[in-house]
Amino acid sequence: MPSHKPDASQAWTAETARRWYILFLAAAGLAAYLNSFSGVFLFDDEHAILHNAIVRGELSSWRNVLSQQRPLALLTLAANYRIGVFNVCGYHLVNLAIHLSAGLVLYDLVRRTLLLPALAPRFARAAPELALGMALLWLVHPLQTESVTYICQRAEALMGLFYLLTVYCLLRGDVAPRGHIWDVVAVLCCILGMASKEVMVTAPLLAILYDRAFLSPSWLALLRRRWVFYLALACSWGVLAVSFRAAFHTSEPAVVFQNEARVTDAAAPSPEKITGGFGMKGLTPTLYALSQPGVILHYLRLAVWPDGLCLDYSWPVAGSVSEIAPASCVLLTLLGATLWACWRSPPLAFVGAWFFLILAPTSSIMPINDLAVEHRMYLSLASVAVLVVLGGYALGPLAAGRLGIDRRLLPWLGGGLLVIAILSLGLRTRLRNADYRSDLTMWADVVAQRPANARGHNNLGRALMDRGRLRDAAHEFRLAIRLRPEYDLSHSNLGTVLLRVGDPVSAIPEFETAVRLNPWNQRAQNNLGNLLMGQGQLSRAAEHLRQAMQIDPHDPLAPLNLGMTLQLQGEWAEAADAYRRVLVLKPEDMDAHRGLAFVLHRLGQTAEGRSEYQESLRLDPTWPQTSLQMAWDLATNADPRRRVGTVAVQLATQVVQAVGHTNPQALNVLAAAYAEAGSFKEAAATARQAAEIADTQNQTDLAAAIRDRLRGYENNKPYRQPPRSRVGMPAGVSGRG
Repeated sequence: MPSHKPDASQAWTAETARRWYILFLAAAGLAAYLNSFSGVFLFDDEHAILHNAIVRGELSSWRNVLSQQRPLALLTLAANYRIGVFNVCGYHLVNLAIHLSAGLVLYDLVRRTLLLPALAPRFARAAPELALGMALLWLVHPLQTESVTYICQRAEALMGLFYLLTVYCLLRGDVAPRGHIWDVVAVLCCILGMASKEVMVTAPLLAILYDRAFLSPSWLALLRRRWVFYLALACSWGVLAVSFRAAFHTSEPAVVFQNEARVTDAAAPSPEKITGGFGMKGLTPTLYALSQPGVILHYLRLAVWPDGLCLDYSWPVAGSVSEIAPASCVLLTLLGATLWACWRSPPLAFVGAWFFLILAPTSSIMPINDLAVEHRMYLSLASVAVLVVLGGYALGPLAAGRLGIDRRLLPWLGGGLLVIAILSLGLRTRLRNADYRSDLTMWADVVAQRPANARGHNNLGRALMDRGRLRDAAHEFRLAIRLRPEYDLSHSNLGTVLLRVGDPVSAIPEFETAVRLNPWNQRAQNNLGNLLMGQGQLSRAAEHLRQAMQIDPHDPLAPLNLGMTLQLQGEWAEAADAYRRVLVLKPEDMDAHRGLAFVLHRLGQTAEGRSEYQESLRLDPTWPQTSLQMAWDLATNADPRRRVGTVAVQLATQVVQAVGHTNPQALNVLAAAYAEAGSFKEAAATARQAAEIADTQNQTDLAAAIRDRLRGYENNKPYRQPPRSRVGMPAGVSGRG
């Protein structure tokens, strides 16, 4: 009787082929994404990575990490930061490694599934090649770029890897001699997937369907064999309880913003905008569900013809029968075919269930901020790849017979078509990766495809603003406001542009509109407070700055501006507290050191104040010159809108206290500031002192100029600089050793 067992040479050949296929998969994936390593941080990367205190290691306790959404994905980002800070290449490398690992697991899962008794008679002979084709299509498809090249969507790819591993370990545990070890690993993978992203919620259900479709002859047999295993899988849902608690009970932003200027360039998200996308106002479960058939059909079109990929669709809510009915009919037909296949062909039903179940958490009834995003198709795309490859394999002989093609050529023809498809998809993936190299390129692409996308115009405006193209940026912000008048971020960003072009009067209404529309807009609150301080509206300024501090207590900018406001109000003790708070958050903030030094002098704590001045001079030896120039302009500018005497007095006083009362130029500026503030007696006394010191230092020209101004101060007349004049700073302005 002939043996069905393969001989040693056949077994070696099969194993060698498998190893080569694995290497080929890795090489194909690397080739498709090799140009992604230079991509930039983009869109949600800003709050998920760049300004995330946990990623940066500032809140690194286990309690802080586990209380966040998707803690495992967060930990991997924190590890990236620990190794390379914000070196974008490292983040892309990890994303690609996760994606390649998922592709390899998918390959072996499909290969082993095709070798199971239920499918082996039909597919065993070509199982490795069929699995290779499916995995390659899935791996290099450009629809995957949003989950791989877009860094913060690592959560989707990481969840996908553990989802596949859960089913894979279930399969291995069914046939392995010590299957319980594989079962334990499957449960661990399911837990890790739940800690990666909430879509993993369907994994226990899909594992049961896989078991029934391919491994167990009946539901009763399935439960008898593995009820403990499925109970353990169900317990992994407990991980999601923490995640959903983080999503719906956020009391303040979980992100921390870095700032480089007193006026910031973008508005911080409100809590509802950073809670996983749930709880969108004005979008009911019914409206969301009615809009999803059109979205899912769009996903299927992209799976077949991936043209028109878009990072931010701003997909409109379906509002009419003509928008809802056609797509719903198609989708219900597909869903009905899946249910019908449950009785006629459980393996085919599983492929349909894979598609619908994985999309169900995000594409059914739970309202999410964005109706359509491409990364939701990360795992569901596998079912499309399976249907395409197996459909071609099953229908190929029938088509060959009708067309009169020699069946011996079918493997070559099928393989050739597959190679063409993979090369085309891989090339399209590389082209899409190029869009991720620049935020300007990406957002220009978004608004080109979606001209009515207000968020796209806002983010394009930000990219233009970062490059100094302020006029173009203002145009984009105004377009965003025209499309969406209640868009607080665009109002805030337009206000920042107006500030940069020197129009603070027009900027104030934009910031006021932003905080009216969204009181949680921390940066608009800060910027408005800063502007009101400059306008002398100190009480209103302090109110907005205190709100900014409450919204984001980790931001050093709001307490810095509050300290300056309180300083102008003469609230010395409270101003000192504000400056100390800044230095806790940002110990080398020069403005905070200088402000604290000033108020400490006012509080009579001279020694501590002198120490703060010396520290500020160590951090920036050039600040006396720049501060004097600013104070001079605020005190003497011919344009009344540019003069703020109280601020000029405090700036000049800071310099005098830091460099000493023997510097005639510093005293000259202080005298002009006193005059602008209406303190002519102090102005005259300070000017006399400055002129006398200039004489002793043989600075005769400076002494003569000061005496000319002194006559004006004695007659209650402030000094006004001639047009285009600037005060020169002598080289001797420096701190005391």
